[in-house]
Amino acid sequence: MASVSSTSSSGQGKVSIVGSGLIGRSWAAMFARRGYEVFLYDTVESQLTLARSVLESLLTEWQSDDMLRQGELAKQVIDRIHYTSSLEESVKSADYVQECVPEKLELKQLVFSELDPLVSDNTILAS
Repeated sequence: MASVSSTSSSGQGKVSIVGSGLIGRSWAAMFARRGYEVFLYDTVESQLTLARSVLESLLTEWQSDDMLRQGELAKQVIDRIHYTSSLEESVKSADYVQECVPEKLELKQLVFSELDPLVSDNTILAS
């Protein structure tokens, strides 16, 4: 997958979502609808495949229900969401990283310890 600069073609920045379950997918849809390039990361490929399918269906439904920004097509939003099993690729040049892993303290601590050396000093990390 090609790398994406910190600013997308719509002028927004890059967002990384760590975890592609229900909450991660929701964050991905929200940021992509607002024009951000979104990198959705998961260690489980089947989760990424499911996330892609669910998000494409959801965004297509939103377009049918006129729930996207005026004149925007579902495909435009879908094209701003990238799926990866590489944490480094996901967070490289990200302005904002949203952690969405299961509610297990040890797992969250592990994720943040892995994120720390990969992000810049200006990256916002959120949980």
